[in-house]
Amino acid sequence: MPILLIMAWRNLWRHGRRSLLTALAMALGMAMSMSIISMYDGMFGIMRTLMIDQLLGHVQITHSAFPTRRGLYDTLHHADELLSRLDALPQSRGAVARVHGQALLGTEHRSAGVRLVGVEPSRELAVTKVQDTVPSSLPGGVDPGRFLADEPAREIVIGYDLARDLRVALGDELVAITQDAYGGIGNEVYTIVGLTRSGDEAMDRAGAWLHFSDLQALLALDDQVHEVRILAASDAQDVVGGLLDALPGALPDGLIQDDDATAAISPWWDIDPMAAQMMEMRGIAQFMVLVVVFGLVALGVINTMLMSVLERTRELGVIKALGLRPRGIVWLVLYEALLLSLLAAGIGTLLGAGLIAYLMTIGIPMDVGEGEGIGFGGIVFPSRLYGGISVEAFVEPILGVVLSALLAALLPALRAARLHPVDAIRAE
Repeated sequence: MPILLIMAWRNLWRHGRRSLLTALAMALGMAMSMSIISMYDGMFGIMRTLMIDQLLGHVQITHSAFPTRRGLYDTLHHADELLSRLDALPQSRGAVARVHGQALLGTEHRSAGVRLVGVEPSRELAVTKVQDTVPSSLPGGVDPGRFLADEPAREIVIGYDLARDLRVALGDELVAITQDAYGGIGNEVYTIVGLTRSGDEAMDRAGAWLHFSDLQALLALDDQVHEVRILAASDAQDVVGGLLDALPGALPDGLIQDDDATAAISPWWDIDPMAAQMMEMRGIAQFMVLVVVFGLVALGVINTMLMSVLERTRELGVIKALGLRPRGIVWLVLYEALLLSLLAAGIGTLLGAGLIAYLMTIGIPMDVGEGEGIGFGGIVFPSRLYGGISVEAFVEPILGVVLSALLAALLPALRAARLHPVDAIRAE
C-alpha cells in the first residue's frame, strides 16, 4: 500500500503546473464555500436571536383562546409563582411574562395605531436581552436613549421609524388611548426614554415597549399577563422536547380562571410556522451552495485524472503486465485524487480562514439608506452584516472537496483498470 502512495505522489507532480492549478481551483471553491457558510452563520444567527430569544421564546404558555382571539381578558394569573417554577426547571434558561395591547399613540398633531408590549425590564435583561433593541447609535447622530427603568415610571420605548413618523424625540411625551379589559377607556401619558431598532420591522414601525405594570394599569388587568415565554437551555431538539414534557407539571393551580379554557403550551415552530420555515432555509441554501461548488470541483478533477490516465496508458499497461491487479490500478488513481484533494484542502483552509476572519471583523455593507439594512421576511438586518464561525464552516467544505474528488476520480480509475496490457503497451 505505501508504494502505491509514493507512486501516486510522483505521478501527481509529473505535470506539476496542471496539478497545482487544479488544486488552486479546488481550494478557491472550498474557500468560497467556507465564506458563504460563515455569512449564513451570521445571518441566521441574527434571525435566531430575534425570532427565538427576543420575539417567540422556545415555548409559550398562554390562555388557550389568546393565540387566535387575542382578547385582553384571555390572561394568565399567578404569573410570579409560574415564573419561579419555570426558572427551577433544568431544561429552562429562564422565563419572562409579557402583556399585550393595542392603542392610539400620538402627540397633539400626529398619531398612529401601535402595538404595546409590556415587559419586566430586569427579567428581560437576564433572559431575552431585549434591551439590546436600543442600539448604541442611530443615523444622523440621533441619541437612542436607553431601555425602560426597572421600576414602573410611565416610560415608553418606541421604534425609530415610528418616532420619525410621529416627529418625536427623546424626552417628548406621548398620549396612549385604548379600550381596557372591561370595555372602558384607558389613557395615560408616557415619556419617551428610548428609540429601538430591533430588526423586527413591525415593532420598529408600529410598536412600543412599556413596563408591564404600566401597561397592566392602562389595560385594567391588575396582576394578569397574556403570555409567559420560556427559553430552553439550548436549541437542541431534545432539550426543547424535554422542556415541553416538563411544563404541564410546573403549572400552578388557578393559572386559568376560566372554566371553558385551559393553558396552552406551544413550541415556537407551532406559534410561527413561517419563522420555522425561514430557519430551515439555512440547511437548504447551504446544501445548494455545496452542490454547485463541489460539482464544479468534480469536473476539474475528472478532467485532470482523465488526462493523467490517457497520458500514462502505456505505463499502466506495463504495470498490469508486471502483475498489478485492476484493483491496484483503481487505488493508484484514487490515491492521486486523494492527495490532490488534501493539498487543495490545506490551501483552501488557509484561504477560507482568512475570508472568515475578514467577514467577522469587517463584514459586508448592507446599507439601503439612513443606516438601515435589507429587510427579509419581516426582519431588517443591520446595515453591516458580519459572518459567524462554526465547525460546519470548516468540516463540510473539507469533506466536500475530498469526497467530490474521490467520486470524480472513480470514472478515470475504472477506465484505467479495464485496460488490456497488450493493447495499452502498443498505444501511442
